[in-house]
Amino acid sequence: GASTPLLVPVVLSLDGLQGSFFTTELSFTNRSTTSATLKLTYTASSGGGSGTASTALPARRQTTVPDAISWLRSLGVPIPESGRFLGTLRIDVSGPQPGEVAVTARTTTPVPEGRAGLAYPASPSTGLFDTAVTLPGLRSSASDRSNVAIVNGSASKDARLKVVVTSWSPVAVATGSFEADPLGPGGFRQYTL
Repeated sequence: GASTPLLVPVVLSLDGLQGSFFTTELSFTNRSTTSATLKLTYTASSGGGSGTASTALPARRQTTVPDAISWLRSLGVPIPESGRFLGTLRIDVSGPQPGEVAVTARTTTPVPEGRAGLAYPASPSTGLFDTAVTLPGLRSSASDRSNVAIVNGSASKDARLKVVVTSWSPVAVATGSFEADPLGPGGFRQYTL
């Protein structure tokens, strides 16, 4: 059988603010009694190297790869040997039933105490938004900064986006909007407030 495709919204290997350097770790879990074949489609947003590869995930096994970009390169995805890389990863699973294979991503940077960052699951394509979405509570100040990333989970269609921003302050309310350039299949775009 073939399960619902999974989308990891961002995998990366790049520098950030204040000397940070972020990489993405991936953990693959197969709860099924059936071995899984994973078709991996990397869509580069920065640094180039879009391509596909396949790998197997044995039944009732979990495996973790510490650096997704290096791992994809080792599987034959044409990611250059050096540079700054950011993209999305679509995983088409065959073998197990839907929901029996899970993927978790962890994007972190080294800090004196270990690593700091965030973890997030791969989303099934059936769980992605295809209507208007409201993101409340975004902020930009000396102590807080919100970034918003948009990912096109489609494997074949461009996403056309209209972004509407409403700003509240103690003295005024302002609203603005813009039509974003189309975002291609598997595309990633980040906005900083």
